Amino acid sequence: MEWIAKGKYPLAVGTKSTVVTSFVNAGAPIRYISVKEGAPLGSGSVNLYAFDKVPHANAAKLFVNWILSREAQEIITKTSGFASERLDVAKEGYDPSLLPGPNDRILDEAFRKDAVKMYKVSKEIFRDLIN
Repeated sequence: MEWIAKGKYPLAVGTKSTVVTSFVNAGAPIRYISVKEGAPLGSGSVNLYAFDKVPHANAAKLFVNWILSREAQEIITKTSGFASERLDVAKEGYDPSLLPGPNDRILDEAFRKDAVKMYKVSKEIFRDLIN
């Protein structure tokens, strides 16, 4: 980011939004641009995985329900620097180009089909580790 801010390079790909934000807040002439084709997709560091065979299934369900609650999402957005997808969690302070637009389709049917394919491929690749 420092090289981008100093003009050594014209663009960066795959940057961490919190790092970019810290440079922008310090006055660096950096901005996000939106792609015209396709859509940006990144899970970043804010992922949630729930396994189907766990020792304490009710505790896992309780945690998932809490982590997706408004209260937890507000905490996560403040500490992670990533905006929540919940409509009832404030979006102020986030670069608008990082937020989904009203016509963006985040988890449409095509995405779900691709995700199922990726899951099957990943399961095959890592089968020796998960069996």
